[in-house]
Amino acid sequence: MFKFKGNFWQIAIYFICLALHVVYLFVLLYLAPLDQWNWQSGDTGSYLRPAESFLQEGVFARHGEPDYRRTIGYPLFLAGTLKVAEVTGVEWRIVVYAAQALMFALAYPAIFIIATTLFGMGCRSALACVALTILCGAFVSYVPIILSDALFATTLICGVACGLMALERRSLAWGMAHLALITYAANVRPMLAFFPLAAVCMHWALVKSRGWAEERGVRVLIVFMFVTTLVGVQTPALRNWVNHGVFTPTEIGSINLYDYLAKDVLRMKGQTDRYEETRERIQQLAGAENLEKRIAFRKQEALQVYYEYPLETAGFLSYFTVVNSIEMHWQNFFYLFKQTWHRDYEDGSVLWSPIPFLLAIFFIIFYGNVYLIALLQFLVSRKNIYVFLSIFFFIIPYAFCGTNYQGARFRLWLEPFVLMAFVFQLVNIKEKFLTR
Repeated sequence: MFKFKGNFWQIAIYFICLALHVVYLFVLLYLAPLDQWNWQSGDTGSYLRPAESFLQEGVFARHGEPDYRRTIGYPLFLAGTLKVAEVTGVEWRIVVYAAQALMFALAYPAIFIIATTLFGMGCRSALACVALTILCGAFVSYVPIILSDALFATTLICGVACGLMALERRSLAWGMAHLALITYAANVRPMLAFFPLAAVCMHWALVKSRGWAEERGVRVLIVFMFVTTLVGVQTPALRNWVNHGVFTPTEIGSINLYDYLAKDVLRMKGQTDRYEETRERIQQLAGAENLEKRIAFRKQEALQVYYEYPLETAGFLSYFTVVNSIEMHWQNFFYLFKQTWHRDYEDGSVLWSPIPFLLAIFFIIFYGNVYLIALLQFLVSRKNIYVFLSIFFFIIPYAFCGTNYQGARFRLWLEPFVLMAFVFQLVNIKEKFLTR
């Protein structure tokens, strides 16, 4: 009976949230036609160009070479939607948004599964996690955004849920689904190098708490998922190694370190000339054949800046981390109409507006409480070394959040877990007070 109820809720959650995504799209189309949305700015083109190249030449190319800057996961998705649009004659952006509405809705039942399986929550508490995710605008506000963040987060969360289902049902098929989804997620955004360590600690903590640790089949599943995902998360680096002889998933990491964080530090110190001189040297190393040298040079220059100006570097790291952590996901709605809560963009493309600012104040207060209570849950987890290590390895990639201001999308993959920890700890606090 419990499994039937669980399956019922998972299916119901999916279709209800899918309907919500569709309604959101219709509301946006009612407010303004597609061509007035601010969808073309930012990184959209860097995903679209390799997708078009793949359809035309069969290669995810950049300047005629296999793309070493973007991983292929999101361009592959875009290539599929572009092909569907070509065959059906439907506006390609509508096809992308419809496909994203379908796919991103999968995140919600996955959250329900993780809440009930990993956190051991009851149905009501798990539904509260889903409801809070919707309230925060996570996933729903990303449906009309042509960027990789939501696809990465959805695939990762679904992969985590499949791994838990594999252990609960002693199923190799669910284990294979876990492998496929985590591998694909790593090819959407290459930030899962530590994930296999986080997952194996999480899985072992779960089976020990459930009394399954002595079952041979369960142990084999844990080892299988650990070893295979260990290889799977390295496939973006393997692709660049095959094509360019460099074992690195992308050039973006070094770009974030120098062209964003170090640039901000140098600009603050009035050394923009130094930045421009370094940029000229980097441009002399253009091309795929100089990829390794370019990455090494950027990292070396960035570390030199950090060494010379540690306080300024720490200040920017802290500032960007805070801003990215408190920005509301509903800023995506205002961004489409060129409005922001924070401050005018330097190029004037997006302007500050009072309505998003006032709404942002509410979410800043809300997230302050969420992080405080989730931190309490993290501190409690130190009693279980496997849980603590799992959380530690899982949040390591969030360190890149401090390199520049990209907003709430930087934390989308992490937020459902923070909200689940928040609800879980609230339930524990409530039960403690009720039992007194």
